Amino acid sequence: MIVAVPFEEGASVEKDDLVAQIDSRSTHAKMRIAEGELNAAKAQAANEAEREVAEKAVEVGKAALDQIREVRKVNERAVSAAEERKYKFEYEKALAQVKQATNEQEIHRLTATAKQAQLDGANIELDLRQARAPFRGQIVEILKKPGDWVTVGEPIMHIVGLDKLRVKATLPFGGEKGTTHQDVIGKPVTITVHSSNKNTPTLHGFVGFASPVIDGYGSDRQFKIWVDIANEKTIDPVKIGRA
Repeated sequence: MIVAVPFEEGASVEKDDLVAQIDSRSTHAKMRIAEGELNAAKAQAANEAEREVAEKAVEVGKAALDQIREVRKVNERAVSAAEERKYKFEYEKALAQVKQATNEQEIHRLTATAKQAQLDGANIELDLRQARAPFRGQIVEILKKPGDWVTVGEPIMHIVGLDKLRVKATLPFGGEKGTTHQDVIGKPVTITVHSSNKNTPTLHGFVGFASPVIDGYGSDRQFKIWVDIANEKTIDPVKIGRA
């Protein structure tokens, strides 16, 4: 649903101006969820406590096992083999806990990457719900108003760019007075405008396109061209009389 159209017909807009806002409450909710889950995953990935505790347990277990083995070297009967196996188990258990803590930390890092992708997706979705002017121009028609519903690809308004004008024409092909599209592409063009006050301003440009498709038959063969020119936005002067 369209919730806001901040411009009116006839208004001038700059490139990337927000010209229509689509309801994005659900998208904002997705973003908040994704941000919370991302921050939680980052905090878990940065938490070194479990691995540090496991590493300390390895140190303690190794020292205890070495001590038991030294005692058995001196007097094998002082400590039973079962007791030595018990300390060895505790040491190996501590080693496994280090691996487990390291793996869990890596899982949290991967989870953070996935949550970042979800947040990026929500940002893209939010951006798609904000209709922005694709170029500098003027709004000539508004097709949807606040409260109207739109579907994907449905036009909301008509914006016309006024910085450049495109002049289309046809040229004769071949013969004594004709030419070819290869000969005119990129060539300079002078365009004369006949205005109501009998002024004849001239504009200059270059042939930006010449169609290789030839229309017509015989001496009437022709092809299409177009020329882009800067819009000088010149208007005829209007004389205002005094009462």
